[in-house]
Amino acid sequence: MIFHDVKNSIVEILGNSESGRFRTIGFKDRPASAESLLNRDRTVMVYYRAGQFNGAIGGPADHAAEFIIELSVARSAEADLATIDSPDSDDTDRAVALANMQDSRDLANDSLDELADIVLNIINDNRNRDLGMDVGEAADRWIPELIKNDLTLMGSLMVLTARMRLTCNMEEEFLGDIPVEAETPILNMEINTQGDEEITSLAAMEE
Repeated sequence: MIFHDVKNSIVEILGNSESGRFRTIGFKDRPASAESLLNRDRTVMVYYRAGQFNGAIGGPADHAAEFIIELSVARSAEADLATIDSPDSDDTDRAVALANMQDSRDLANDSLDELADIVLNIINDNRNRDLGMDVGEAADRWIPELIKNDLTLMGSLMVLTARMRLTCNMEEEFLGDIPVEAETPILNMEINTQGDEEITSLAAMEE
């Protein structure tokens, strides 16, 4: 079905546009370079979320598809948690540690905002009007929604994620399932007749 090809094409578009600014999960493997390692703490992932189909059985169907582009950034918390939790720390020590943690929150927010701006401009670039597909295969692409989630502290990292909703229309054809014929199984059957011979011998003795 086309929606699977469209998803892979979006991944390809983002992967080819990284320029060291983020990393696209699922993009083809390539040699690591200093540029590709820069901002490795910012990732983008694409997946198909939902679709509405309108058509008739046996004919093509209009497919209003929805994809999710998930953005993720991580920044070092930079807070001395030991200082915050230590009974030997005074209020000044804890205040400094908490201020450093707040700075990390701001860095994570700024990083995600920048990443969202980059991805929005990549997808909305006129060169990507058809999302890398042939003209008409993926039409009316649009990003109607971007939602940021709450910051999460994971170990020593401050993690912030967001979901970008991308919609487009395509035409699907349902050609029916093409079954895969299983190989003829090879049965290795060995019949042990030793037991039968023993039974026959016992029957002869009883007679």
